Amino acid sequence: MTEVWTIYGGDMWRQVFNGVVTVIGAGTFTTLLRIVGLFGVLGVVVSFVKTRNPMVFLYWLAVFMFITSALLVPKRSVQIHDI
Repeated sequence: MTEVWTIYGGDMWRQVFNGVVTVIGAGTFTTLLRIVGLFGVLGVVVSFVKTRNPMVFLYWLAVFMFITSALLVPKRSVQIHDI
Protein backbone atom coordinates (compact mmCIF):
# COMPACT_ATOMS: atom_id res chain seq x y z
CA MET A 1 0.00 0.00 0.00
CA THR A 2 1.30 3.41 -0.96
CA GLU A 3 0.90 6.19 1.59
CA VAL A 4 0.29 9.77 0.51
CA TRP A 5 0.91 12.48 3.11
CA THR A 6 -0.78 15.82 2.56
CA ILE A 7 -1.01 18.98 4.63
CA TYR A 8 -4.49 19.92 3.44
CA GLY A 9 -7.10 18.73 0.96
CA GLY A 10 -7.12 15.04 1.81
CA ASP A 11 -10.67 14.66 0.52
CA MET A 12 -9.70 16.35 -2.73
CA TRP A 13 -6.85 13.88 -3.24
CA ARG A 14 -9.20 10.99 -2.49
CA GLN A 15 -11.52 12.24 -5.23
CA VAL A 16 -8.59 12.67 -7.65
CA PHE A 17 -7.39 9.10 -7.10
CA ASN A 18 -10.94 7.76 -7.39
CA GLY A 19 -11.31 9.65 -10.67
CA VAL A 20 -8.11 8.11 -12.02
CA VAL A 21 -9.37 4.65 -11.05
CA THR A 22 -12.70 5.36 -12.74
CA VAL A 23 -11.03 6.31 -16.02
CA ILE A 24 -8.20 3.77 -16.13
CA GLY A 25 -9.97 0.91 -14.38
CA ALA A 26 -12.97 0.88 -16.71
CA GLY A 27 -13.30 -1.38 -19.74
CA THR A 28 -13.58 1.66 -21.98
CA PHE A 29 -9.97 2.55 -21.23
CA THR A 30 -8.72 -0.58 -23.02
CA THR A 31 -10.80 0.39 -26.04
CA LEU A 32 -9.31 3.88 -25.92
CA LEU A 33 -5.81 2.38 -25.68
CA ARG A 34 -6.46 0.26 -28.78
CA ILE A 35 -7.69 3.29 -30.73
CA VAL A 36 -4.62 5.30 -29.69
CA GLY A 37 -2.40 2.37 -30.67
CA LEU A 38 -4.05 2.20 -34.09
CA PHE A 39 -3.53 5.91 -34.72
CA GLY A 40 0.05 5.53 -33.50
CA VAL A 41 0.72 2.74 -35.99
CA LEU A 42 -0.79 4.83 -38.78
CA GLY A 43 1.45 7.74 -37.79
CA VAL A 44 4.51 5.49 -37.74
CA VAL A 45 3.67 4.14 -41.20
CA VAL A 46 3.40 7.69 -42.55
CA SER A 47 6.71 8.56 -40.88
CA PHE A 48 8.31 5.46 -42.39
CA VAL A 49 7.07 6.38 -45.86
CA LYS A 50 8.61 9.85 -45.48
CA THR A 51 11.99 8.79 -44.06
CA ARG A 52 12.38 5.16 -45.22
CA ASN A 53 13.96 4.39 -41.86
CA PRO A 54 12.76 1.04 -40.42
CA MET A 55 14.00 2.04 -36.95
CA VAL A 56 10.92 4.28 -36.65
CA PHE A 57 8.89 1.15 -35.90
CA LEU A 58 11.29 0.12 -33.15
CA TYR A 59 11.24 3.58 -31.56
CA TRP A 60 7.44 3.64 -31.55
CA LEU A 61 7.23 0.12 -30.11
CA ALA A 62 9.69 0.97 -27.33
CA VAL A 63 7.76 4.09 -26.32
CA PHE A 64 4.39 2.32 -26.54
CA MET A 65 5.60 -0.63 -24.44
CA PHE A 66 7.18 1.67 -21.84
CA ILE A 67 4.03 3.76 -21.44
CA THR A 68 1.66 0.80 -21.24
CA SER A 69 3.81 -1.43 -19.03
CA ALA A 70 5.58 1.02 -16.74
CA LEU A 71 3.07 3.82 -16.39
CA LEU A 72 -0.38 2.25 -16.81
CA VAL A 73 -0.14 -1.34 -15.58
CA PRO A 74 1.12 -1.00 -11.98
CA LYS A 75 -1.92 -0.57 -9.77
CA ARG A 76 -1.63 -0.08 -6.02
CA SER A 77 -3.82 0.73 -3.09
CA VAL A 78 -3.37 4.23 -1.70
CA GLN A 79 -3.84 5.45 1.86
CA ILE A 80 -4.10 9.22 2.28
CA HIS A 81 -2.90 10.82 5.51
CA ASP A 82 -4.23 14.36 5.93
CA ILE A 83 -2.30 16.21 8.64
